[in-house]
Amino acid sequence: MNSLPSCSHCFSSNTYTEPKPPHLGLYCGDCGKWIKWIAQNHPLEAMPFGKHKGTPFNKLSDEYLIWCIQNLSHVSDKLRLALKTEHEKRKARPQ
Repeated sequence: MNSLPSCSHCFSSNTYTEPKPPHLGLYCGDCGKWIKWIAQNHPLEAMPFGKHKGTPFNKLSDEYLIWCIQNLSHVSDKLRLALKTEHEKRKARPQ
């Protein structure tokens, strides 16, 4: 079984990567078609959607941060970790 990604257009396994910030794309080396995005594993720094899209986590209100943690069950593990990490940082700060 071949584990290397191949092009769905020309079936070549000749590939290359090209940065398309903030992503890294995997492309076919023969026909140039995009194959997939490659995970960069960068930590999230801001809310990725909704009314607060683009707002850094440290600028979100305590109430909204807690609401997100308690109510957003459909979010990625990466986002859930970022929200919980920010919440833990705030709890650790002296009042």
